[in-house]
Amino acid sequence: MCFAPRYHPRMVRPLPQSVPLFARWRGLSRFLLAVLSLTAGWRLRTAEAQEATAADCPVGIRVTWGGGKAHAWSGSIRLVPAVGEENRAEDLQWQTLCSDADAAATVHAVGSTIFVHEPSRRSGNGVELVIPRWRGARLAVRLFADGDERSATTFEAAVPDLVLEAKQQALDRDGNRLTLKAAPGDGLRVEFVAASAVYRPGEIVRMAVDPLLPKRSPGAGAVELRMRLKAAGESEPLVVQSLLLAEAGGATAEQRLQAYERVHFDVPLPPREGACDIELEAVERGGMRWSRPLASRVVQVVAVAEVAPSKAALATDPPAEWKPLYELDPGSPRLHERLRRLPGVGKSYVPMPAMPMPSMSLPSMSMPHVPMPNVPMPNVSLPHVPMPKIPSVSLPSVSSIVPKLSGLLASGHSTLEVHPLGPMLRLPPARSADEPAWEGIVIAGAQPGMPHLVEVEFPLDQRAVVGLSVLEADAAGASVEVRSAGGFEVTPPSPGGANDSAPGRAAGLGRHAFVFWPTTRHPMILVANPSPRGAAVFGRVRVSAGPLRPLVGASDTAARSLASAAGGGRRVHAYLPAPDFSQFGAIERAASGSGRPFADWKTFLSGASHAAEWLSAQGAAGAMVVVYRDGAAIWPSRLTRGAPRWDSGATSDAGLDPVRKDLLGMLCRIHAREGLRLVPAVSFDAALPALETILVTGGADAVGIACVGRDGKPKQTDGGRGCHYNVLDPRVQQAV
Repeated sequence: MCFAPRYHPRMVRPLPQSVPLFARWRGLSRFLLAVLSLTAGWRLRTAEAQEATAADCPVGIRVTWGGGKAHAWSGSIRLVPAVGEENRAEDLQWQTLCSDADAAATVHAVGSTIFVHEPSRRSGNGVELVIPRWRGARLAVRLFADGDERSATTFEAAVPDLVLEAKQQALDRDGNRLTLKAAPGDGLRVEFVAASAVYRPGEIVRMAVDPLLPKRSPGAGAVELRMRLKAAGESEPLVVQSLLLAEAGGATAEQRLQAYERVHFDVPLPPREGACDIELEAVERGGMRWSRPLASRVVQVVAVAEVAPSKAALATDPPAEWKPLYELDPGSPRLHERLRRLPGVGKSYVPMPAMPMPSMSLPSMSMPHVPMPNVPMPNVSLPHVPMPKIPSVSLPSVSSIVPKLSGLLASGHSTLEVHPLGPMLRLPPARSADEPAWEGIVIAGAQPGMPHLVEVEFPLDQRAVVGLSVLEADAAGASVEVRSAGGFEVTPPSPGGANDSAPGRAAGLGRHAFVFWPTTRHPMILVANPSPRGAAVFGRVRVSAGPLRPLVGASDTAARSLASAAGGGRRVHAYLPAPDFSQFGAIERAASGSGRPFADWKTFLSGASHAAEWLSAQGAAGAMVVVYRDGAAIWPSRLTRGAPRWDSGATSDAGLDPVRKDLLGMLCRIHAREGLRLVPAVSFDAALPALETILVTGGADAVGIACVGRDGKPKQTDGGRGCHYNVLDPRVQQAV
């Protein structure tokens, strides 16, 4: 039998380094895991570093308010130091938890006090504080709604008490509450030695852990810290390490918290690309193999390879072709579908199934001055095609109302039409710009994460605008999300014009195609006619499951035009107006419990990789990506107060990120391996924290910051996000 060594806190003996476990035989892997869990290597710092304890490290506290009826809150959050101490400038570090575009205009800090001044009503807001000298400190909160100071609510609590237990206070009778609690996973505070959590496959992740756990009774068993490395979404551990913790100093906060010496892990990453979860668990060990969990958390890192996995697969295997998955032929639909679509049968408008659907935003990214390729961008430059206005209804599960077989939905607006080119489906004119005519096609048996090609045939002798969207249930199955939104416009050729000789014009049929990456096995393709001026006619709809990488056929005229443009010295780039990769198959992580899904490293890695592969297949030279918009950046920036607008995982209770994700660094590496140029762009369309602090403070210092209109008043933005800044003021230029 193997026993983990016991030692005195002052007699620490390092053991050998841990060994990565990539065994292919499950029987052998389980045996090795059992041995490694007891004898895995670990090492501590030198004697000077061992003196650092969790009691010397800062703690994180989240302060959130709202959750009920929307109000505009005002007030303050003040850090009260321990008796006999004074606040210092570095005693309060904070970042916002607000994902709204005007997050910088809602709070600001002066010294050790955070002032709340929301300019408009919102359902919730919050901040996360990092307090270095937290022992003996207190947090005092005072909030009131809509400028009514008479209804102010005050609350004060000791920081050590918040580390042990969350506190709540009702703010009003409208369901709004004030919540103060420790930051997720703060009991096992993690610090990476590297500045970023973006690694390469096979690298060593060096991380430090500062345990701060509830005080245990005298004579309790030893505390063991276990580490398990897993691929995100998998249950089989790849690396296992285990070590005993040594108590450091006395207990704190009236013997209620116990600090332990800082420990280090060297975690070897697997040799393949992907996101990895590092699970940490502190357990109290007893006799007879008895153990009791004390604290746990999961942190996440990502390994981005120099060569895309899909390219590596193509180097050994021949490229696969598109495999037909489903074809809708209007000439031979099922009997009940055919009868419903006969002219004069049924209602002209059938109500759409009650489900919450977001608006279908058109455009997002397009190739400038280049004809659309056969496999176009998921978002193309077209007139805005709104989704039907449908009341949001709470449903037990969206998947329960989605058919399990491919085909048309039982409801829809299309009818069967006899056309000289063959049977077609006709969508009547839209009732209004907000109520387009639509038809839904369910695709059963899709392969999540793989590119899928959708081809739609249509007659060229019409004038119409056709919107195309892909709808899927979210990870929780409670709502519907738009995975791809686009469409095309048809203009009939002029008699004797140049269009008559264009390829495909003689046959009278056009073809529009786009690629999407499903996240479920039952996506739905929505074909819509947003124009109230005329009908839209379309024919066959084919759906094909693709290879690892999207392919473009040799007959693609748009791809040839891109290649010729690049050969002539002209570089054509795509444009992404926001760092949103949800339309490229970015699958969100399902939150534990009843929480909403959120984006983790796997979400961004899959979406960014698919986008780069698609651009490479289209022959684009690169992409211009807006990496700062709505007051939030996609890299860790202290200037934006960590605004989490583009990273929903930053505000989740999972606590996967000890530091904010460096999505810009990941994008640079992915584009470089595809041979694409990345052009980062910034969009100053929201409030800037440095300038908002000056404006809120007021006085003579605020003069000149705002742009004054002809009426002598500050000029407000169209979206109501604040005032326009005076670009001639040196302070505005410095902030930019």
